[in-house]
Amino acid sequence: MKPRGVLIAGNWKMNHTVSETERFFSELNAAAQRTLPPASYGMLKSGLIKACVIPPMLSLQKSVQLAASAPFPLNVATQNAHWEKSGAFTGEISPLMLKEVGISWSLVAHSERRQFFGETDATAKKRVEGLLSEGFHVIFCIGETRLQREQNKTEEVLKTQLSAIASEKNKGAACFLDGRLIIAYEPVWAIGTGLTATPEQAEDA
Repeated sequence: MKPRGVLIAGNWKMNHTVSETERFFSELNAAAQRTLPPASYGMLKSGLIKACVIPPMLSLQKSVQLAASAPFPLNVATQNAHWEKSGAFTGEISPLMLKEVGISWSLVAHSERRQFFGETDATAKKRVEGLLSEGFHVIFCIGETRLQREQNKTEEVLKTQLSAIASEKNKGAACFLDGRLIIAYEPVWAIGTGLTATPEQAEDA
């Protein structure tokens, strides 16, 4: 079996203006050159470890420009994207628009999108299919709430969320083999609750 690589991704959520983004990259570059161990740098260069930042929409283009001068390969992802290439979808951004500014990674179905903005398993499926068809790397989030965990529904919830994207378009597709579809377990029950998911709990999920 091919060894599983490591992805370190930082979701900025609704934080960092363009000027703050510039400061972030300046500080990141200085810190990396000062403290990054040679072994870690080598793994980043080889792709065994992948790094990714996920800025808000208005900081995406600036992030792409600045990530190009980072001392190690650094991917830039969007926090959300529509599944259609264009159309009457006020407030949305298409994969084609993102590709034009150098974005080829996207987060899909983060718990906050599900909780606050009406993301469903059905719309998540459309986003995954639309993005993969345009060659994107997709970080697909799954996870259970505290109530669901206390009711011993973890496996049921995760299975339902995963099954939603197991369409004929995606089933057995090359996207799994080349690492373009990444499943990110997000323990929703540990967010802002003071609880912490152990590595064992995350690996079990």
